Amino acid sequence: MKQNNNFLFNFQHFVESLRQDPEKSTLVTEYEKYYGSLNDKDYTKLPFYKEYLSKFKVDDTLMQKLRLPQNYLDDYDYYLLLQLVAGSFSSDYNLVHCEDSGDTILEISVRSDGRYVKKSLDDLSILQIHRLFEIYFDEQLNWALLMMDSKEEHEEISLRRKSLLNHYNASVNLLTQQRTRAAQRKCTKNDLLRHIS
Repeated sequence: MKQNNNFLFNFQHFVESLRQDPEKSTLVTEYEKYYGSLNDKDYTKLPFYKEYLSKFKVDDTLMQKLRLPQNYLDDYDYYLLLQLVAGSFSSDYNLVHCEDSGDTILEISVRSDGRYVKKSLDDLSILQIHRLFEIYFDEQLNWALLMMDSKEEHEEISLRRKSLLNHYNASVNLLTQQRTRAAQRKCTKNDLLRHIS
C-alpha cells in the first residue's frame, strides 16, 4: 500500500472532526472504550483494518489499469479507497473491464431515495472522493462497535465481511480472466494479420 502524508484525506484529521461534531463524537468515545485511543494512530493499526480491510488485496497491476480522476491522481490513496469500497456494507461496486482501452472502471452504486445512483470513480469530483473516505471510515468504526454488542452481531457481521471478501476476490479473478482473454484475442488477431499480409 502506498503511504503518503501528503494525501488530502488524513485519518487523524477525520477523527478530530468526529470529536468536534456533537452528533458523531460518541462514535469516537465508544470506539475508544472498546479498542483504545485513536489519537495518533495510523488506520493500518486498527483492528477493522488489520483483520478485515487489509485482506482486500490490491495489486499494482489492478491500480495501473484503474481509471482514476485525472485532475487529482496523486491526491488520494486509491489503494485504500478500493479497499474501503470493496469492504463497505452500504454501497455496491463493479470492476468493469474496457476491452477497447484495457482499462478498468470502478463503478460505485449507492441506494438513494429509493433508487440506485451509479458513478464511476474517474467521474467523481474531489469533494465526492473526500466524502467517500469519510463515509467509509465512519461505517467501519460503526461496524466495529456493533460487533461488540453481542455474539450474534459479531457472527452476522463476520459472515457479511467474509461474503464481501469472496465477492471482491471473485471480481478480481474475473477481471484477470477478461484481461487475459482480451490479450489472447489481440495476439491471435495480430498473428492472423501477419500471416495474411
